[in-house]
Amino acid sequence: MDFMADLKNKTAFITGAGGGIGRAITTALHDAGAVVAGADISAPRFEENDPAKPDFWAQLDITSEGHVERAFQDALKALGRIDVLVNNAGLVKIAAIEDMTVEEWDETMNVNLKGAFFCCREAVRHMKSRGGGGAIINISSTAGRIGVKNHVHYCASKAGLLGLTKGLALDMAPHGVTVNAICPGPTDTGMLDEVFREQSDLQQVDKDAYERQVVASIPVGRKIPPQHVADAVVFLASPGGASVTGQTLSVDGGIVRL
Repeated sequence: MDFMADLKNKTAFITGAGGGIGRAITTALHDAGAVVAGADISAPRFEENDPAKPDFWAQLDITSEGHVERAFQDALKALGRIDVLVNNAGLVKIAAIEDMTVEEWDETMNVNLKGAFFCCREAVRHMKSRGGGGAIINISSTAGRIGVKNHVHYCASKAGLLGLTKGLALDMAPHGVTVNAICPGPTDTGMLDEVFREQSDLQQVDKDAYERQVVASIPVGRKIPPQHVADAVVFLASPGGASVTGQTLSVDGGIVRL
């Protein structure tokens, strides 16, 4: 069976749809036949024929409970249903813990964990109300599994997302809803380039040298293409992933080997 063709007549809601991984996920979902509602705090421009252009767009602050509720209501009004939720929106900032402010900690937790909770809650309400069925996919990080220097707030938020995934998977299994997490490794996006810059500045090392060091630590010897993360999303959202729930799938080139 070609699972890539199995999302016809399905509707997905993806947060962080304007960024590198988000655009790749939207494109892959479209290629698999899905209708896509996209949301992001920014309002990027899409060309008319851009495969990453969502069918419905919501400018969304996922840290606001009210914004999330309205975005889901508007998407449901426009598209009729939501079969797949992809919690992709995320924030990463670099800071040594001794210099970290409470505001930086709270902002990271609010975006990466509380925002995902708000979106999961709205998706669950809808999926249960229509009789069950669906898929929830949380984009976590290898940082939530093994830790990364100068990322304690980010690591904690992404580890929390894995806990949310496991607990919600048990709650939703009787309703035919799968809940899984994907942990990308260093993925070739503009956000990663910014992380390299901030880390090299903080550690007072050359940026290119720092990047080479990170890439050399990845067993496959390269950064992760966003498309590979997107392909994992499509699998977990498809009928081929229907018996996979409560799991963490690392798309990291072999960094985490469990």
